[in-house]
Amino acid sequence: MKKGFIHMVEIVLVSLVTIISLPVLLYPWSETSKWPDTLLYMKGDDVIASLDELNDSNGSFLQNIMGKNESEIKYEIQKFLGGSQYNLVSYGIYSDGAIKNRIRVGFNCTTAGCNQSMINYLRNVLTPCYVNGRYVSFDIIPFSYGKLDKYDLDVIFVNDTAQVDRIDKNIDEVKRFLSEGGGIILFINSKNLTIDWNANRDVYSDIFGLSNPGGSGGSGYLSFTNPNDPTKKNYEIQKYFYGVGAYVEIDPATNIGTLRIWDEDHDVEMNPGCTSVNVDTNITTPGYEENNLKEGDTFTMNFDNKEFNFSVEKIDKNCKYVIFNFLRKPTLFEFNDFTTAQKVKPIDDDFDRIVLETSGDKCALIINNTAAGRVAWVHDGNGNDVYALLKSSIIWASGSGWWNVLRTITGEQVKVSYFVSSGEEFHEPYWVEMTLWYVY
Repeated sequence: MKKGFIHMVEIVLVSLVTIISLPVLLYPWSETSKWPDTLLYMKGDDVIASLDELNDSNGSFLQNIMGKNESEIKYEIQKFLGGSQYNLVSYGIYSDGAIKNRIRVGFNCTTAGCNQSMINYLRNVLTPCYVNGRYVSFDIIPFSYGKLDKYDLDVIFVNDTAQVDRIDKNIDEVKRFLSEGGGIILFINSKNLTIDWNANRDVYSDIFGLSNPGGSGGSGYLSFTNPNDPTKKNYEIQKYFYGVGAYVEIDPATNIGTLRIWDEDHDVEMNPGCTSVNVDTNITTPGYEENNLKEGDTFTMNFDNKEFNFSVEKIDKNCKYVIFNFLRKPTLFEFNDFTTAQKVKPIDDDFDRIVLETSGDKCALIINNTAAGRVAWVHDGNGNDVYALLKSSIIWASGSGWWNVLRTITGEQVKVSYFVSSGEEFHEPYWVEMTLWYVY
């Protein structure tokens, strides 16, 4: 009896074990393999490392990637990806920390059919610059509120009170644009700001962080408030200024252009062959004091008994333009006071937001860099020095993260990051991030 009972127990136990084991035997379990992703990561790491190998000129493709267009980057990367097994691999390249090569500047027209004369003015002001060994250009994009997110803008440019009024009427949309990384440059004088203050107080105070203009402020030349401390927020614009330089267009009929600084017009003559220029550094005497200046050459100009140094940064091979750089030494550049009488200050008395001011505390450039985006008020003015200041402010407001090669990610991806440091006029450290994924 006992023996039969034990056999029955054994049969039941075996049956239970069989039932439990059957699914495992029929459908064996295995952990999802990460080997394809590992291969993808290793390939991406190899590509980035190969791009950073030094060439004959003691540089690398990766160090100069900011100066390459999308086609050049794709061609170089494809050489390293290669192989039919990688035909199903897609990728994108994102940089963070370096200024953009191409900046989309939005202009909201306040007249029917758009103010074409103002757009032409902007194109003349926002000329290309040659920064850290590469061109930076500005695209002027007319836009309308109500669909701001459709234009893919980096910065909104505002230069009259009617446009400020448009911001006030679309304040929520503008704040959303700023919160998503956009920037705004307000380029009007303090007199107009004073007149319009009550009408658009919330824009001036809440967005730009400005106080109600009052008092006349002291006279003197305008200079950068922080030329040496990179840890402060008012450092970057002046850093860019010394790389942006002055763009002088050459008239093909006369081979002469005009360098306008300190409210003075200095002739620049392009020599035959488009490899050198002559510069009139002293407008009180006839002729050219500096002759046959080539790229990399330096020269000195005097203003109010002070010497300021410049260099020839770029001469167009087709004789269309020349770019001069402002040099820090021996004397930091100073601007002739182009402000009006009214004194504008930061509303929170944070003097680290002041970028440019006179010795008498009269400001010409105030930033507001918050979690809600980058905005700046730049007192309007004319001349290559003021336009270089404006372009530097736009570069700052546009941020530093952008896609060198843009792709729509269609699958699970891996990322490979690489730190790069380069720069001719100023130090420019940044991250290059390569995202890879299988298209199937």
